Amino acid sequence: MRKLEGVFWEPKQVISDGRGAVLHHLRSDDPRFAGFGEIYCSAIPAGVVRAWKLHRKICQRMTVPVGKVKFVLYDPRKDSSTHGQTQEIELSRENHGLFGIPPGVWYGFEGLGPRESLIVNCANQPHDPGEVERLPLENDVIPWRWTR
Repeated sequence: MRKLEGVFWEPKQVISDGRGAVLHHLRSDDPRFAGFGEIYCSAIPAGVVRAWKLHRKICQRMTVPVGKVKFVLYDPRKDSSTHGQTQEIELSRENHGLFGIPPGVWYGFEGLGPRESLIVNCANQPHDPGEVERLPLENDVIPWRWTR
């Protein structure tokens, strides 16, 4: 898999028994911990695409404990070794791990279903509408077309 500079995915432990499961996300002593601003969940219905978004300052640390989600990223950072490249990754309970997106990278995601999926995000700063950029789904900046 091609990986954009600063983007990562690392497996996280799932502890299961007959009573349920614990799916690890992030600890403050983890080297990937970038600080705490807020934790929130995004629910995405099957077949729905939410794109495109870029945070100028916020680092994101995400997991998908319920359902399955495809993320697509595009690197517009001129000083990056992966400038102009894209990356795809599918996250789910079966592919459970911590997914990190650094500031300055465009991203979007699609619920792969069959039901609603849940994304848990630990951002290093509280949401600030002034630091976010958005593009429409179809645009001339990102060389990616979603198939829906």
